[in-house]
Amino acid sequence: MRSLLYQAGHLILTRCVKWSKLKAWGLKIQRKHGTKKASVAIARKLAVIMHRMLLTGEEFIFGESKADKSESKCSKVKHQKKTTNDRESAKC
Repeated sequence: MRSLLYQAGHLILTRCVKWSKLKAWGLKIQRKHGTKKASVAIARKLAVIMHRMLLTGEEFIFGESKADKSESKCSKVKHQKKTTNDRESAKC
């Protein structure tokens, strides 16, 4: 299992073309510490992700789509407006 995780981490860094938060994080480590340490770091992170998936039963989300990002920004803005209105009504 250990060697498979390392191999997966190395492949994410070198061969995977699709962007993901995991790859971006690994590339940042790769620039600072080298490919081998970055591969091990990604392997460990994959192990933690798989362990959490087993415990919670959730599916892996490879990366946020542009639609997901815009929806989350809109909901944050709505939430901020709500809290500001609540504060203003509490002051009156």
